[in-house]
Formats: sequence, C-alpha cells, structure tokens
Amino acid sequence: MRSVALPSINYGPLVEQSIEGDARQLEECRHKYESIDSVYTQYIANLLELWRFEDVTKEEKIKFFISEQSKGGLDLVLPGVYFNIMKAT
Repeated sequence: MRSVALPSINYGPLVEQSIEGDARQLEECRHKYESIDSVYTQYIANLLELWRFEDVTKEEKIKFFISEQSKGGLDLVLPGVYFNIMKAT
C-alpha cells in the first residue's frame, strides 16, 4: 500500500466577496469553483486509481472526498461544494 500526502487548502480567499445579490454572477462564480472541484477530484481519483468502474455516481464521489477521514473519506474542502458556506463567512 502506498501513502499519498494531500495538503490542506483554504479556498476561502478565492470566493468572490464583491458579488452581492446578483444571482447570475453568483451562479457563474459557483460554476467556476465547481470546475476546480472537478479538476482536483479527477486528479486525485487518477492518482489513487479510484473508480475504474463507471457505476459510482458523482454524488458518491463527492461524499467520499468531503467525508471525514475517520469515516473513510479524504476530508477535503472543495470550493464548489462549500461555496455557500464560504460566501456567507
């Protein structure tokens, strides 16, 4: 079994703080952060050789990435998943 160190990343500063109330801009911004999620999780999945079978849903993959390590997940903070929380802080 090989070990892989994953750095902890704070995406909070990435969230656009200047967008207030404009639903279209917020949605565009959210999609940008979801694209970061996609690139990051695909890289890790390839690195760890995860999901060779296509029967794993996107929701199941995201749950694995954000679940606590004590629950078998990777405990990652993904900016698209946590966009609303980061925007509110």
